[in-house]
Amino acid sequence: MAETAFNTIAEIQRLRDAGFEQTQAEAITLSIHAGVTGGVASKADVDHLRTEIKADVALVRQEMETLRVEITTELKWIRIIGGTILLVLPWLAALIGATLPSP
Repeated sequence: MAETAFNTIAEIQRLRDAGFEQTQAEAITLSIHAGVTGGVASKADVDHLRTEIKADVALVRQEMETLRVEITTELKWIRIIGGTILLVLPWLAALIGATLPSP
């Protein structure tokens, strides 16, 4: 994590000038310093995350392409099966009609 500019010596002196005791001024300043500098990302942190995100996006794209190919293949089979059913239906209706007793 990056360090944000925070002059602790000047802040302690400012608090001392405002009437705080040395230990109070130090405690307050250290608390403020921890709050100001904690959790601030550096350029290196951001670059690292950017690299990780790019790798994740590339992986997702790869998985999506694999799924697209699989779905395309499945759709081809569905069309073949559907076409076969449409070809067989008239034959099957004729066969059923031929085997039913006449009224």
